[in-house]
Amino acid sequence: MSGSSPLIPVAEAFRLFQASCPKWGEESLPLPMARGRVLVQELRAQEDWPPFPRVMMDGVALDSTSPAWRGAWLPVQGVQAAGDPPLVLAASHMAIEVMTGAFLPQGCDCVVPVEDLELTRDAVRLRPEALARPGLHVHARGSDARHGDLLLPRGTLLHGPALAVAAAAGASQVLVGRKPRVVILATGKELVPMEATPLPWQIRASNGPALVASMEHAGFPVQGQALLDDNPDTLRQAISQALDEADVLVLSGAVSKGRFDHVPALLKDAGCRILFHGVAQRPGKPLLAALREGGRPTLVMGLPGNPVSALCTLHRYLLPVLEQQLGLPAREAPVRVASDHPRHPRFTLFLPARLVVDETGCRHAQLLPTSNSGDFAPLAGTQGFVEIEPGPPPPPEGRVASFHPWS
Repeated sequence: MSGSSPLIPVAEAFRLFQASCPKWGEESLPLPMARGRVLVQELRAQEDWPPFPRVMMDGVALDSTSPAWRGAWLPVQGVQAAGDPPLVLAASHMAIEVMTGAFLPQGCDCVVPVEDLELTRDAVRLRPEALARPGLHVHARGSDARHGDLLLPRGTLLHGPALAVAAAAGASQVLVGRKPRVVILATGKELVPMEATPLPWQIRASNGPALVASMEHAGFPVQGQALLDDNPDTLRQAISQALDEADVLVLSGAVSKGRFDHVPALLKDAGCRILFHGVAQRPGKPLLAALREGGRPTLVMGLPGNPVSALCTLHRYLLPVLEQQLGLPAREAPVRVASDHPRHPRFTLFLPARLVVDETGCRHAQLLPTSNSGDFAPLAGTQGFVEIEPGPPPPPEGRVASFHPWS
C-alpha cells in the first residue's frame, strides 16, 4: 500500500475495477466448444419448427372427417416410420400405423394412440371411449416457430437446452464473447515449487496453483504462469513480458508497502495507471488494481500474498468482473448466516463459510473463520465466503449477507 493513500470502500473498488475492464471482443467457435459461453449474435429459425406435421405418439393416423372410424375395423395400409418420406392415405376408411416423430401421412389429420386401439394383424378399431379429431396428437408444422422467428437472442447463455436449440437451427458456428488471455505471476523469495523440499525458512508455493485452478474452474484458461523471487529486475522483466502477452495479469504478493514490495512501482514504470491501491477490507487490505492502456489494454490485479487474502479478493473482484464482461450470470447470492459473527466498524470482512440446509430446507452459511490471512487450511472445508459489511456490532443471528462461492 502506497504512503498515506486512503483506503476506499469495497463497493467503490469494485465499481472502479468494473468500469475499467476492457472489452475483449468476440470470437467464432464450433457449437460444441461454445458450451457455457454467451451469444453475441441472434439465432433465427432457418425453417418452420417443426418443419412438417409431426406425429407425437405411437398409434395410427387416420382421417377424422370420415365416419368409417366410428366402431368399424379399419384396414391398416402400412407403416409410417420416423425419418421416412410421408405415405399417402389410399382411402378415407383406412388407417396407417405411425411412430413418434414420423411425418403425418398425407390425407390423415390426427393420430390415435396405441392404448386407445384394438389391433389385429392388418386391421385396427378404436375403443368405444376413444376419439378422433383434427390435430389430435399432431405437432403442427410451424407451431413452435416460423421461418425467421427469433430463437435465441443476443446474450443467451449456451447451457444444454440453448445448445439444443442452436443445433436444431443448424448453427454449427456461433459468435460468443472472447475470453481474455490470462497470465499469473506469484512472487516471494520464500516460496519454492510444490515438488521441492523447503528449507526451514521457506514454504511451498500454494497461491499459484490455487489461482490457476480458480481461474480455469471458472472457465478462464491461464496462458502463462511463473513463480518469481523478489528481485526487482526479475520482476520488471516478467511484468513487461506479461503485459505484452496478456489481456489480464494477476500478480500475487509484493503489493503492500514493505521494502521488497516492488510491484506498485514496477507497474507504474511499465506505463500502468493505478486504479486503486488499498481497500477497507479484511483480509486483502493491500489489494491493487491497474490498467495498462494503449493499443491493447491489459487489466492488472495485484493480490496480497497471504493465501486467504489472495483467494477472497480474486473471487470478490476479478472473477465477477470477467464473468460480467462475458455476459455470464452473477455467482454472488444472498444467504442467511447461521451463527453470530463479528462486524467491524470500518472494514468489510470476508469470512470463509460452508453452506448448510436447515430443517425447513433453507440455506444458511456456517462461518469457519481462519486465525489469520495466512491460515488457509480451513478453506478446503468451505464452499466460499460471506461478505460482512461494516457497521456496529453485534449483528443479529440469521442476518442476510452476500455469499461468494469458490466455484
